[in-house]
Amino acid sequence: MNREDVKEIIEIVKKQLRDIDHNSFVTPVGGYRRGKEKNGDVDLLVSSSKSVTGLLDQLTKCLITKGYLKHKLWSSSQESQTRRLTDNFEKPSTGLYRQVDIIIVPPEELPTAILGWTGSRQFERSIRDYAKKEKGLSVNNQSIQKFVRGSKQRLTVTSEREAFEIIGIPYIEPELRNC
Repeated sequence: MNREDVKEIIEIVKKQLRDIDHNSFVTPVGGYRRGKEKNGDVDLLVSSSKSVTGLLDQLTKCLITKGYLKHKLWSSSQESQTRRLTDNFEKPSTGLYRQVDIIIVPPEELPTAILGWTGSRQFERSIRDYAKKEKGLSVNNQSIQKFVRGSKQRLTVTSEREAFEIIGIPYIEPELRNC
């Protein structure tokens, strides 16, 4: 799908979120954030400055009621640490179904989630390998952790740029991460 298709879906999700929680927001990631002209799916991080508890269920119910979500392909369980939905989303302007991944992210995990979900897959593997081998860090979508005396200590990360600083590499614009 092209960038206009993705923008239409983003705006729909944003509008529905405003009706649920005016403190919530959407951050598009994946190929769209990397500037790709064509995308196979849409990856959206959803968070709130308040609580994200129940947000995925509320958003899913709203999108189904409004007729946007058609076929739930996969959804994480209530007990899952990461709340995620993969669904077929009907794009109103064309009636075509598109795969949309909605990932609910607590605010304190947002910087590392943005880094981890922006991709590309090869870029993410490389940055994680470098962080582990050269800096003794564990990097994933939820956090950056440092190995201290045999255990992991979670580091506070306030922005994606700060994540790069902690890892010890210069910030790389998303458009340059297409490996």
